[in-house]
Amino acid sequence: MMKNIIKYFICFSFITMLTGCSEEIELPKADESGKIIIEGNISDMAGPYYVQVTRSIKLSQDTGYPIVKNATVVLKDNNGQSETLEYENGYYKTKNFTTQYGNTYTLSVTVDGVEYTAVSKMPKKVNLDDVKYAKLSDNYYYPQPIFTDPAEKGNLYLFQVSQGNGFFNEVALLSDEVGNGEVNTKYLFTKYHILKNDTVNVEMQSVDMPIFNYFKALPGVTLNGEYSGGGVPPANPVNNISNGALGYFSAHTSEKKTIIIQ
Repeated sequence: MMKNIIKYFICFSFITMLTGCSEEIELPKADESGKIIIEGNISDMAGPYYVQVTRSIKLSQDTGYPIVKNATVVLKDNNGQSETLEYENGYYKTKNFTTQYGNTYTLSVTVDGVEYTAVSKMPKKVNLDDVKYAKLSDNYYYPQPIFTDPAEKGNLYLFQVSQGNGFFNEVALLSDEVGNGEVNTKYLFTKYHILKNDTVNVEMQSVDMPIFNYFKALPGVTLNGEYSGGGVPPANPVNNISNGALGYFSAHTSEKKTIIIQ
């Protein structure tokens, strides 16, 4: 889903995270080449769901990530459901696996006798009611997702904002640290300049804390309307996969809307 984001992660050794306060986190420098990269996403939308398994390369290389075709990939939930995914065209794909928010999901990937596991809990769904937009002080347009945050605290949201023709795809994060239980008033700030007549796709995901923190560590991702800091290569933020694998596994709810800037 976000192979270019994974590559971006590997290339940074420290980041500044912005919430109510700022904190610098030092990430260790290391040669990450040859490591297993796992990218798995499941949602409350109808399947199939996909997992990609690749190997990282040296920063000096630009030949793409080698796909691992001989992995054993198993997806389970806390209710006893289990499915071994089949490899097809670069991805491991489910056939009959079903999801429900509130359930906890475990992904197991075994490569060359080494097992990598990840756990993610799918949060309760929060509906994306509408997407509005406004031209702000810098004379560019920014989308505003309209949704009502639940009364209980701790809701976390990941937004993917993309242009209709795929020219850009950016990630923004919102939390209910401010505005808990209220209708959202925050805009999604993007580095790419959105202009009049652009078609903009907005996907809203309700995510769990490990996934929120993972993407919060990415330089350039906006958090509650603020850009995170930059950094210098090379490193990777903490994820929810065991045994030193790179990447992430996310069980989230999803809703999408498309707007045209007029």
